[in-house]
Amino acid sequence: MQIFEKTLPDQAPGYPLGSISPLTDLLFFDIETTGLRKETDIVYLVGAVFFDPDQNAWMLRQWFAENPDEEKQLLDRFLGFAMPYEVLVHFNGDRFDVPFLARRAQVHDLSDPLSDRRSLDLYKAVAPWKDLLGLVDGKQQTLEKFLGTGRIEERSGKDIAAAYQEYRFTHSEGLRQMILAHNEADVCGLFKLSSVLAYNDLLNSCSSDSGKGVDDSKNIDEDTEIGRILPGSLPVFKAQANTYSDCEENPREEVLLFFRIEHELPKPLLGSRDGCLFSAEGSRGLIKVPLFEGELKYFYADYRNYWYFPEEDEALHKSVAVYADRSHRVPAGPENCYTRKNSSFLPQWNGFREPFYKNSYRDRTLYFELTPEIKKDRSFLSSYAAYVLKHIAEK
Repeated sequence: MQIFEKTLPDQAPGYPLGSISPLTDLLFFDIETTGLRKETDIVYLVGAVFFDPDQNAWMLRQWFAENPDEEKQLLDRFLGFAMPYEVLVHFNGDRFDVPFLARRAQVHDLSDPLSDRRSLDLYKAVAPWKDLLGLVDGKQQTLEKFLGTGRIEERSGKDIAAAYQEYRFTHSEGLRQMILAHNEADVCGLFKLSSVLAYNDLLNSCSSDSGKGVDDSKNIDEDTEIGRILPGSLPVFKAQANTYSDCEENPREEVLLFFRIEHELPKPLLGSRDGCLFSAEGSRGLIKVPLFEGELKYFYADYRNYWYFPEEDEALHKSVAVYADRSHRVPAGPENCYTRKNSSFLPQWNGFREPFYKNSYRDRTLYFELTPEIKKDRSFLSSYAAYVLKHIAEK
């Protein structure tokens, strides 16, 4: 078995890695295997990038098995090296690299220190945004090309596995250098791809739904700083109403929510769903939500306790309508047990805020009223912005 190590050129990571954990806790790694079957295929190369505080530099170390008999030694050395690190950074490693290493360690009766470490999968960070970014697939090299990391080596893992099978018999220096270069490109690419964690942070900021906020007494069209932001919120710093023309030149109303992004995005995002639009670039984002102005209906769930009055086109509870003329009322059913309201409404797709209104009983799009209090509640608008963005991202 051979070990290769070198100092990486000075390069600023695309993401503030220190916000995850101290740099000395982070281990970027990638494995090369002879195939996908962890029961019978082997690990013949592991590459790792780590921060060396003594040299104040990022280092690359590679463990290379000259033949399958050296797999146990390779695993023992790498797993021992990885033991002090608290955070493992990889690309799709939760699905492949980590379980593959665990199984191969088990085959050789070696302890696996990786199973209880924090895992940071860059594939998962970008996967929800694949369509919004216009990526044709979720492969690392596709993402690197999109972000412009400067990668030149483009061979696949299958190509390199075939080259290793040939190397076992020829020990060609050219083949070995090709194999090592591919692994180096993969693991160093991880370091350069760290900027995609900004997408993960953006989605995580939307992960806790909250429909209540605090009133900071700011009007919807005021350009003001946001105050207290709740979990599951995007920090909206400006909200305003806007008029636009639809495809038939009819005037329509919408609400614009401008928000800040904690860590700058490496590439812009653009997406839409159910009439809502989302765009983000750098450290700013914008969500456009169509505003419904007109009459909607609130449907009562316990319709058996209501009478429906066709002339008034609304339902009243039996305790209230008990003295009404029987000729003007009929028993209410699910589709006519409602009260009508004329106001301004914003869309929702589940029970984000109650009471919720609909056009008809079977309508899947729900609405809540945009009240004067909500217009002033910047914290609620921040929660709603996160809710809409999550809806678009989950398309």
